[in-house]
Amino acid sequence: IDQKHVDAVVALIGKIGAVSATSQSLAKIMDAKEAYNALTVSEKKAVTNAGVLKTAYATYCSLYTAANDGKLLDFDFAGESLEEAGGRLTATADSAVTFKDGKDSGSKAAHFDASQKKQGVKWDTADYNPLSGAGDQITISTWIYLDAKPADNSTVFMTKGISGTDSFGFMLLKANGGSYQMCVRPVNGGEIRLTSRVAPVAGRWTLVSYVQDGNIGKLYIDGALQSQSVMPTAASTFTDINGVEYLTKFALGCQLNWDDPSLPGAMDSFTIYKGALSDVEIAELYAPGSAADYEKYNKLADEDGGRMVYMDFEKGAADSKDRFNPIVGSAVSLDAAGKDSGKAASFTNTKSVNSMLRWKQDEYDPFLYADKGASISMWVNFKELANDSVLFNYGF
Repeated sequence: IDQKHVDAVVALIGKIGAVSATSQSLAKIMDAKEAYNALTVSEKKAVTNAGVLKTAYATYCSLYTAANDGKLLDFDFAGESLEEAGGRLTATADSAVTFKDGKDSGSKAAHFDASQKKQGVKWDTADYNPLSGAGDQITISTWIYLDAKPADNSTVFMTKGISGTDSFGFMLLKANGGSYQMCVRPVNGGEIRLTSRVAPVAGRWTLVSYVQDGNIGKLYIDGALQSQSVMPTAASTFTDINGVEYLTKFALGCQLNWDDPSLPGAMDSFTIYKGALSDVEIAELYAPGSAADYEKYNKLADEDGGRMVYMDFEKGAADSKDRFNPIVGSAVSLDAAGKDSGKAASFTNTKSVNSMLRWKQDEYDPFLYADKGASISMWVNFKELANDSVLFNYGF
């Protein structure tokens, strides 16, 4: 044992003092951690205040989470750095990982090569486990940019909890050609999958979010709920088994276990939150200001008999509360006789935008704001019947 090394570490730990969620406090803790980790096994046993260092680090992590919107983990890749925004850990990147411009001006994103399997951004929970602070209420959210349509089973991210018998559980988000899929399996348990209604779209940034609220799991795409199901409480079951916390490995953009394709594109702002974010909070992640719109549009619906959209065509195609202004195709008539004494919209079977009423989703999305689910109802009068005639369509 080199006592000088031991004494130096003891002194660094003694300088930590009161812990706060500041860069100055973190610097003292990390200086002590770096020095402690450089000791031999025998020298570490001789550090009399090693417990103080462990407690100080855990305290900083908890305080930072509380002071930063409940973020247990936050990779923003600022300056092409692999250090987590709170300084709680630093990931490693395989050789196929590069950086590109991120979602917002001046930001950066990690870029992955779909042809290079198991090549991504990785870390484990040897020092810090964000899932431990979440229990069975957790939110994982990230922005991704697809360079091209993904091959089936392309990995967005994966967490893998390993038990003492080498069995494993995981949380795995995949991009397929026709859907996103969130897969959850506790250690030695069965896998449950949530599948999106919408297909991945290349060439634009997309927000993908998973929320676990007890035994209920929810998958969101661009702030809109896609699927939910009763799920295993994965955030706790594969990190705390019989009171023993096992090592958990994380990978962004690639697989940890199988030879599936890596993400064909980039990732910006991978974040794990403490707690299950609400529908409104997820919408706010996608479009800041959505919370105010959520309140506004639900108030208008309450004033209109619970209707998020209502067009009776008495005043043309206008919505009853002016929430949006539809585009009226040239082959659409708004002067047809209605069911009662009023007016109706009349369409032709021409299979073109000229024979439809439409509006853009980013102008007004009723399903995004409907806080109690949604029902769709209309009166129709067919002049003729044809296979696959479309009454309404909602999509990205």
